Amino acid sequence: MIDMPQEILSFLNKKGGRTLLIKGRAGSGKTILSLSLIKACQKDGIYLSTRTRPDDLYTDCPWIAEQLSRDNIIDATNPLKEKIAVKERDLSDVIKYGSKEDFLVALYERIAQLQNPIVVIDSWDAVLSQLHAHEERMEKAVIELCKETQTNLILVGENPEETRLDFLMDGVVELEQTKVENRRLRIIHLTKLRGILVHQPQYIFTLQHGMFRSFGRFRANPVKNPQPWKPIPDTERHFSTGCEDLDKILGGGFRKGALNLFEEQFDVSRSAEGYLWRCCLFNFLAQKRGVVLVAGEGVSPQKIRELSIPFVGEETWDQYVRVGVYGIEEADEPYIVPVKGTSEERYNIWKKVVKELREKNGNPIQDYSALDTLELYGGVENTIKKMGETVRKLKNSGDLQIALAKPGLEVVEQVINLAETYFRFRSFFGTAVMYGVHPETGLYVIEMDGSEGYPQVKLIPVV
Repeated sequence: MIDMPQEILSFLNKKGGRTLLIKGRAGSGKTILSLSLIKACQKDGIYLSTRTRPDDLYTDCPWIAEQLSRDNIIDATNPLKEKIAVKERDLSDVIKYGSKEDFLVALYERIAQLQNPIVVIDSWDAVLSQLHAHEERMEKAVIELCKETQTNLILVGENPEETRLDFLMDGVVELEQTKVENRRLRIIHLTKLRGILVHQPQYIFTLQHGMFRSFGRFRANPVKNPQPWKPIPDTERHFSTGCEDLDKILGGGFRKGALNLFEEQFDVSRSAEGYLWRCCLFNFLAQKRGVVLVAGEGVSPQKIRELSIPFVGEETWDQYVRVGVYGIEEADEPYIVPVKGTSEERYNIWKKVVKELREKNGNPIQDYSALDTLELYGGVENTIKKMGETVRKLKNSGDLQIALAKPGLEVVEQVINLAETYFRFRSFFGTAVMYGVHPETGLYVIEMDGSEGYPQVKLIPVV
């Protein structure tokens, strides 16, 4: 799947022959971006390569064959090819044996054969080197040719530093490959797009399946025509997480009888993390299993129910879910449990709720706990003690526990040592990202898909 920043597509779709420079260090994804732009713009492509042979191109990026015919891939990579007469106007030979004038004429003849051309030269530095042309004159001549013929021109540059070409071209994008806690992060910087309002100057992107795919801000769009949740089956040793991608990452899902920790950062969208744990909750409820839940501070139990019942039903929710609320004496709703009294009394209330729910339904229990609420009402030392006791009991009960940690909680360091899995949630330029600390994973972009009538979380690796 190819997905481009809308600003780049708007830029290249403007009339007048737009020129774009793609910059970045080796391995940053410049070639794949240039090919993806040919496909995304739905134009007739001419791809002149000094670095990649056509056969390798089709092997690495087979999807480009629909938009880029073999005749329009100009192979300038073979130094052993015998010289032929320049008058035949073969661009690959013109580059090796011709002049600036020969190159421009041959390029013009290629462009004239196409209805809606877009030309990619990869790389421009290598073409200049082989033609032994005066750089500034050559740059201006090629740009002028594309302007006159209303042709979009994409030049792939090998120099990541700012050069004269940055000022001559209509647009400049820079690709960056960096590390976040020793995990690869790819960023595209929209440095200049003349005539276009840039709403977001940086995007995360991936090169999964040899395609360029960028990601905008995380959006939790409402699901149209909600349908009952379709449960994902467990394995013998694992509970499904409710997310097929996460199940694959974990080799089956959350291990039965284990604690799993989700830690969110200050800048992450709570909706992104919330969808992931709710998918696990829905998967439990769809199989008539009990769920006990201590919500985070400021999170309404009624709101959680409202977001859930379109996919699990009111009757299932009220029968199988119990939400503990601190600081209240009584509740009208059957699923809300007032948690009151001393620390020990509150703990006993919760143990009783879990026991009754298990006896009533005869199935494993999912225990979801917001650590900020536990730390606020129970204190750091007591919360750590109770979490330790819970983990020891999990091994015998075979239940599932998920703990959510907000930034700055003191209990987190100790809970990390108790957790079987530990995932962090972050945001980069508004894009929600998660990664595993244990097990150690790369970065995954979080997206929500509601096309089946219920929320499905998709995890796309940043590769």
